[in-house]
Amino acid sequence: MPQVLYSFFDEYDFSGKTIIPFNVHNGSQFSGTIDTIGKLEPDAEGDINDWLNGLGY
Repeated sequence: MPQVLYSFFDEYDFSGKTIIPFNVHNGSQFSGTIDTIGKLEPDAEGDINDWLNGLGY
């Protein structure tokens, strides 16, 4: 995940929000980005995990 996103998640509170990650670079796909966002925003809406699992991620 780009360093600027760490600052972004540190600055804003996403508690109760749905975070929908997307990728515009298919080289490494999501790598560990999904897990990293989950660790940085543990109180964010959990439904996104079900959605991603349904997509095969």
